[in-house]
Amino acid sequence: MNCKTCGKHFHYCQSCDIDKYMSIGYCNKKCFENSEEYKMYYTKLLNLWSSLNDFQKSELWALWDNGILIDDAYEETIDSVIQRER
Repeated sequence: MNCKTCGKHFHYCQSCDIDKYMSIGYCNKKCFENSEEYKMYYTKLLNLWSSLNDFQKSELWALWDNGILIDDAYEETIDSVIQRER
């Protein structure tokens, strides 16, 4: 696989799972953070966070602290709520 940012060839497979950035096409954290993909999502998240009031921020932090937002077991639940609210 070649890095989406620098073009460096690197080995990645799920068995090795060396670096979490490799699974999404970047050879390391630095290349990921320099990518347009990272910059786009960072800006979107920053804009979203800035639009929330203090109560909404505390509710979101509570979900994050409890692991709800990053737990694969909740992926379908989160997706169904988002799809319903669109």
